[in-house]
Amino acid sequence: MIGYEWTSTKFFHCLFYQFFTVLSLIYYGMMVIGISPNLQVSFVISGALYTTWNRFTGFVIPQKRIAIWWRWFAWISPISWGFNGLATSLYGDVKNKLDSGETVAEFIKDYFGFRHDLFLLWVVCLALIGSCVFFVSLFVASLKILNFQKR
Repeated sequence: MIGYEWTSTKFFHCLFYQFFTVLSLIYYGMMVIGISPNLQVSFVISGALYTTWNRFTGFVIPQKRIAIWWRWFAWISPISWGFNGLATSLYGDVKNKLDSGETVAEFIKDYFGFRHDLFLLWVVCLALIGSCVFFVSLFVASLKILNFQKR
């Protein structure tokens, strides 16, 4: 890893954000399977949304440069929240200078728009946990309510 500081806090932050980002994607896949009538429809729905979520994560196109009428999509993406948490918790407080003369923390703030703030890290944690709870509750509700069997 580039510039990864070996502290227990940063290790557990990294583990937490990776775990809950992947967990929310798994729960989203389960939810789509539960609410769609067959497997082909769920492939189309999940494939389209996974592609769109990856596009608006903020890694390829930073959130500050996404058009204002599409920026809401970055706010509902759990991948975007996971990337925000990873980048902010791991590199948001690094004071090493880059070749351009700015610090790593300034680059993260200027380019991606992510600030290293304890309150914002808690917001990111709650957003990831909330997306997991939302997707798994919709999955459970779809199993209970929806029935696509033909009689």
